[in-house]
Parts: sequence; C-alpha cells; structure tokens
Amino acid sequence: MSHDHHSGEINHDTTEPDAKIISIWFFWIGVFLVLVVIGSIYYYYGTFSEEQNSKENVSSQKDYSDPMTKAAWIDKSQGTLRLPIDIAVQKVVEDYQR
Repeated sequence: MSHDHHSGEINHDTTEPDAKIISIWFFWIGVFLVLVVIGSIYYYYGTFSEEQNSKENVSSQKDYSDPMTKAAWIDKSQGTLRLPIDIAVQKVVEDYQR
C-alpha cells in the first residue's frame, strides 16, 4: 500500500479567483448601497416635510365657526357666560392687576 500524502507534496487548488467577476459584484453592491442611502434620505426628508406641513396647517388654521371660539351665554338668567380660554385668561389677568 502506498500513501501519497506522505510524499511531501501538497495538492491544493492552484486556480486564481476571477477578479473580473468579483469586481463586477463589488461595483453592483456599491451601486445598490448608494441607491439605498439616497432613497433613505429622500424618504426621511419627504416624511419630515409632510409632518412639518401638517403641523403648520393644524396650528395656523382656526375654525372660527366653532362655538368654543366665541363668547356666548350658557344661561343668561343665572349670568353664566362661555368664554374662549384666551379671553378668559386675559380677564383673569386684568382682575389681578386691579
């Protein structure tokens, strides 16, 4: 019986990797990662600006048809008046200043 592994020779794969295929893979992975970053930035700023616009629209729009924005009698016989909070606060401040 002869054993080839004791002869001192090491048999291994001597072929070189295909650098062209590896380069193409790295290129496309790089392109993909750049597109993901750009897409994420556009998504972030798009969501952020929509959120800002909705906050600005809500805060800038006052519904003057809402009965809570106007003073009105609740029970005139008892002298009960409904006031919007900003007017009520102003009246309290005026009373404390007197």
